[in-house]
Amino acid sequence: MNDDSMNDDSMNDDSTTDSTVATEDTLVDPAEQALDVFDVTVGDCFDDFSIGQVSEVTGRSCESPHLYEVYAAFDIPGDIYPGDEEVSTAATDGCLERFEPFVGEPYETSILDISFLTPTLESWTLGDDREVLCMVVNVDETPRVGSAAGVAE
Repeated sequence: MNDDSMNDDSMNDDSTTDSTVATEDTLVDPAEQALDVFDVTVGDCFDDFSIGQVSEVTGRSCESPHLYEVYAAFDIPGDIYPGDEEVSTAATDGCLERFEPFVGEPYETSILDISFLTPTLESWTLGDDREVLCMVVNVDETPRVGSAAGVAE
């Protein structure tokens, strides 16, 4: 999947608590784990990942500091890969359409931004991947704690 965002540039595990585990002088969120990008679903939260083709993200509890929260998912229709520009346009339009119902604030006046993961030519062709994952992120890209659902920011 490709990463894209409006700036061009989750593991939500309700069974966890706010506890941390000390490991070799480092405090680690017990919900933090590597997550295959094809296993990411709506409601998952995660930290930063490399720009470009993405295969894995660092899943986090949404109750722990995280950068991204997946707020929507939808498929791009068609049998033939429409091209990078068309995929990006469909992702932008689809994620913007789903932003206000999730956040409770119009995108234009929100302090939140969108980003998305999209199919690549390879994942479309070889893996039958059509899914776009819409993610909400703070405009200043600082971590947030808790879900952005209904925050009206």
